[in-house]
Amino acid sequence: MKAQFSIEYFGSMVLFLIAVLGIASIGAGKVPEFRNDVHQASLNLEAYSLSTRLMTQPGYSGHGQGTTNWEKNLSTLRSTEDVGLASDYKLLQKDKIDRLSTVGSDKLNYSIFTEALHLSHDYRFRFTWMPVITTSKSFTRSNSPSFIDEPDSDIDNYWSADNEVHYTVEDFVSTRYCFLTVSHNGVYDTVYKTEYNASAYYPCDFGTQYKYTRHAVGGTLTLAGYPFQLHTVQNRKEEPGAMFVLKRTMTTFGAAFDQDSRVIKLNRYAAMEVGSTVHPVKMEVWAW
Repeated sequence: MKAQFSIEYFGSMVLFLIAVLGIASIGAGKVPEFRNDVHQASLNLEAYSLSTRLMTQPGYSGHGQGTTNWEKNLSTLRSTEDVGLASDYKLLQKDKIDRLSTVGSDKLNYSIFTEALHLSHDYRFRFTWMPVITTSKSFTRSNSPSFIDEPDSDIDNYWSADNEVHYTVEDFVSTRYCFLTVSHNGVYDTVYKTEYNASAYYPCDFGTQYKYTRHAVGGTLTLAGYPFQLHTVQNRKEEPGAMFVLKRTMTTFGAAFDQDSRVIKLNRYAAMEVGSTVHPVKMEVWAW
C-alpha cells in the first residue's frame, strides 16, 4: 500500500513539474511580445500627453523675471524651460509654432525641446493651417446681390458653370475678401476671390479681370500674403458649395525617422488665432 502511494505521489509530482515547466516555457516565449505591448502603451501615452500639453499650455522662459512668451526673442528662447504653444485651451499661437525648427540659431531646436520636456521617446511634428471659409449664402447666376459684379461672360468660363452660385464676404487676418464658389456638372470645384472695397460701386468686383483670381481644387490661393492650397469644396448633399477648406503646411519639426523603430502616429486638432481670425490647425505627431 505504501509502495502504491509512493508511486502515485511521485507520478503526480512529475506531472505537476511538467505542467509548471510547460507554463514557464510558454510564458518565456511571450516575454518579448509583452515587452513590445508595454513599450507601445508607454509610447501612445507619452505622445498623447505631450500633444495635449503643447495644445493647452503656453510654455515658460526663465529669462529676466520669467515669461510665458518664450518665443519673444533670442534671449527668452535660449532660456526656455517649458514648451507650450497655446494662449488658451486648444487655441494655438502662430508665433510659437513658427519658432519651432530643427535648424536655425533664432529658433527653438529639437535638443532644447526634448530637454525642456524630459521626453523618453523621439518625435516628429507637422503643423498644417486649415482655414475654413463658409459660403452659405447663394444666388442664381446673372441675378447676384447688388454689391457683387459677376465675371465678364467674354473672358471667363464662369458662365459655363452651373446656375447656383454660393458667396460670402469674410475677413482673413487684416484683409476683407469676397468669395464665390461654383460647380460644374453638379460638383462644386472652383473658387473666385477678390478683395472687398467698401468705397467702390461694386465692393465685390469680379467684373474687372485683374481684380479677381480663379482657383480650382488643388490650386494655390493667396490670402493676406499666405499661399494656401485649395484643399476641398464641400459637396455634401444637404449643403453643396456652402464651405471650402484651405491648407498650408506651416512647419515640420523634430527628429528624422528611425526606420528600425515601430512608429505610431496621432492626428490632433486645435484652433489658431491670426490677427482677427480663428481657424483650425492640424498637428500630426509621429513617435517612436
